[in-house]
Amino acid sequence: MKRIVAVLISIALGTSAFAQKNELTNAYLGLVHYQKEKDVEELARAKVAIDKAALNASTMQDAKTWSYKGQIYLALYQKEFSTTLALHKDIANIEKRNSIAYSETADLFLIEATNSFLKSKQMDAYKVYLDNNNRGLGDCYSFVQNVGKCFCRLLRFRYTAIANSKNQRS
Repeated sequence: MKRIVAVLISIALGTSAFAQKNELTNAYLGLVHYQKEKDVEELARAKVAIDKAALNASTMQDAKTWSYKGQIYLALYQKEFSTTLALHKDIANIEKRNSIAYSETADLFLIEATNSFLKSKQMDAYKVYLDNNNRGLGDCYSFVQNVGKCFCRLLRFRYTAIANSKNQRS
């Protein structure tokens, strides 16, 4: 009886670990399909799958999990940015349109992507995902830099507007 229980427990644990590896595979395949077909539903499924894999003990210590999570969350940020940018297609000045889009796009996906790439880089003892992580961090850095520039422009514009209104009152 004890042997049967032990075998059932080991089968259940093995199945759970295998299921989480499947989630990791599903996440990657969803990302690849999104990159080829621009199917937003596939990206949403990839996000759900990678979130499950990142929370499971059998896959959360794997650098691959965090590298995939970084790629998926970066794709989510890029999709949100593109959607926001498309809302402002009537603005002729490209710099102004980009600044508005960067300021209106939530940065949660970008922060999560950056943290995931950093975590993957830290866990990747054999440097298997080094190129993916460095490329992803470079993309994140570019977006963060653009967000910072846009907020500086907006603050400078507001400061100038306030200074001009004070000068007009004097």
